[in-house]
Amino acid sequence: MSAPSNNKLKEQIREILLQHDNYDNNCPGEISNVANEDCLEKLAAGLMTFYEPELKRFREQLAEVVNKQNTLIEQLQDENKRFVDTQNAEELQGMFVTVKAYQTKLMAVKKDMTTLHDRVTKMKKRALKLQQRKEKQALQRQQQREAQLLREQELVGKPNTSSSKATSPTSPSNANLPS
Repeated sequence: MSAPSNNKLKEQIREILLQHDNYDNNCPGEISNVANEDCLEKLAAGLMTFYEPELKRFREQLAEVVNKQNTLIEQLQDENKRFVDTQNAEELQGMFVTVKAYQTKLMAVKKDMTTLHDRVTKMKKRALKLQQRKEKQALQRQQQREAQLLREQELVGKPNTSSSKATSPTSPSNANLPS
């Protein structure tokens, strides 16, 4: 508070009190009550004029502090959000590393499966060729046996009825054979 405002307030209060004392001494009871009320109103008005500018200034300062607090709260919330985003980014980075490792493993498994498929295909072809070769060899053996049996039968000799009848129709060996 400044000194001139203090003096001004003191003067106003003195005037009011002096007026009040004059009313109390000169007036009957009803007028005294009215004067007291008037005196109180003037006192209140004087006090209000004295303290009102400071109250306005305090209100403005308080509003400014509240605004600054709100700004700080918003900044803190933004920083917290960035911090959470940073943590999420680290988790995401970890996930990418894990995905890359699993992708590498998957590619290795895929390569192994391709290699195994190629080997199985080659083995199937080889098995088919071997089976065909065995069938061919079995067929050749069968044909050789049949050919050998035919030769043996030819070597054993069959009685030739057409050639023996022509040479000797009454031979005893040909007579027992049915014709």
